[in-house]
Amino acid sequence: YDAVWLYAKALEELVQRDETFLQNLHSSRSVEAFVDIIKNIDFNGVSGRINFFGRTSRLSDIDIIQWSKEVNETMIRPNVIGLYKPNYTTHADIDDLRNPDTLTLQEDKIKWHTEDGEKPLDDDKNCGIFSSLARSLDIDCQYSIAVTFLFGFAVLMLTSGMLFFTIKRRYDLKMKETEQRMRALGLIDPMSVLTLDEWEIDRESVVINRKLGEGAFGMVYGGESCLDRDTDKQWVAIAVKTLKEGSSVEEKIDFLSEAE
Repeated sequence: YDAVWLYAKALEELVQRDETFLQNLHSSRSVEAFVDIIKNIDFNGVSGRINFFGRTSRLSDIDIIQWSKEVNETMIRPNVIGLYKPNYTTHADIDDLRNPDTLTLQEDKIKWHTEDGEKPLDDDKNCGIFSSLARSLDIDCQYSIAVTFLFGFAVLMLTSGMLFFTIKRRYDLKMKETEQRMRALGLIDPMSVLTLDEWEIDRESVVINRKLGEGAFGMVYGGESCLDRDTDKQWVAIAVKTLKEGSSVEEKIDFLSEAE
């Protein structure tokens, strides 16, 4: 109906301009004049506003519809929540900033699909466990996650560094204590390796003849030792304590300390 009415109004104006256009409506002259008239026609029809204004398609009001359903319903129903209205008075080739297109929303009719049914914020910082950090620093979720991981990495590195220096300090103190004990036993002095201390007995002066048992450091044997090698007469019964193979330096030092 609106299309017929549009052509009728355009044809009426075409005749009013110049009746000679009717002699040949299919001529390029008549067609160009007819199209130019249609581009500038503006009226309210049955289907809405008929307005081209230099455009290839008509302008019209657009209803903004939200399709939703209630909790207890199975059918989705339309709900008009706004209206978009273009600027009908401006030609397509002109930007009229004084009369822009308008969009009117009826926010009270909008149904928000959020947990509380309220309108969400444009900069909603709902990012799980990082939400409080994002809100407190007023930053986006991705930045709050990055800050959290950087902080965690820094804490991990700091903790690792403190643990490393603590272990190293304990190790240095233990090595220093071990060195002092070895110096006290004469194990570090190179000259002490070539001579026997007063309390040491030559291996050749010890004879092992039986096994007595096992002690904290290793096996304990019974035997005899010659305390006077010059006369080879002063043999006495002794107990020989041995150290297990693969013993650590600390165990060796403890063993020598006990012997001392």
